[in-house]
Amino acid sequence: MDQGLLNKQGKMLLQLVNDSLQADQAEWPVSSAPKKLTAAQDAQLDLLMTAVRMLAQKHDLVPAMLSNRADMQALVRGEPLQQVFSGWRYALLDTAISPLLAGTGALCIQQGRVQLLSLDE
Repeated sequence: MDQGLLNKQGKMLLQLVNDSLQADQAEWPVSSAPKKLTAAQDAQLDLLMTAVRMLAQKHDLVPAMLSNRADMQALVRGEPLQQVFSGWRYALLDTAISPLLAGTGALCIQQGRVQLLSLDE
């Protein structure tokens, strides 16, 4: 820390730290950083990212145009698809992601390509 700042504001900084330590923990700020995914959630994320890559390849798009990892993490954490995506992305992703999230779809490999398989049939 800059010595000039310490000389001018040191007492005030120490008082702020002391006041914070004396405050009730219920008044402390809550971190907005998302919690780390569990192993099961991480596996779900991998599956969803594979579906994104599959759709991107099918429609000659770069996967990042459809979704990024943070958006898929939001889905894994329970955010509804329509809150994470809108417009053409929602329309395209809904066909593959919704069945996977609902347990009515699965990914498989057919003829060397990842395909969406409907479990309703």
